[in-house]
Amino acid sequence: EVPLTLISRCKSPKDGDYQCSGAMPAFASLRKSDSLPENITGPPQLAEAIVAALGNDHPVITDLKVQKGGFITCRITEKYLQSKVQTQLSSGSLPKPNVRVEKCVVDFSSPNIAKEMHVGHLRS
Repeated sequence: EVPLTLISRCKSPKDGDYQCSGAMPAFASLRKSDSLPENITGPPQLAEAIVAALGNDHPVITDLKVQKGGFITCRITEKYLQSKVQTQLSSGSLPKPNVRVEKCVVDFSSPNIAKEMHVGHLRS
């Protein structure tokens, strides 16, 4: 199980959909336990090995690339996204959004009831 903090959305869509920084802590852990393969000298080489092990025919991710420092970027396959959307559409119900409930207080600051209400009447 990969901690969610190692996987995040790419800041720029041209780089990919998601990025993973797992090669850095994995490299540190392997080096600490003296388990590094001879051809791995840093996180970028470990990231290349991870990409090679995943291959090009993964059912969920595609376009795997190694960026500076050993970040691995990828895109989600269209086929996977289509299957997920089709599943949601055929089920007849959409998943509930994971929204955090917050309280909001609105102060109307004694608006003039003879004038139309507008955003200027609200206080921050």
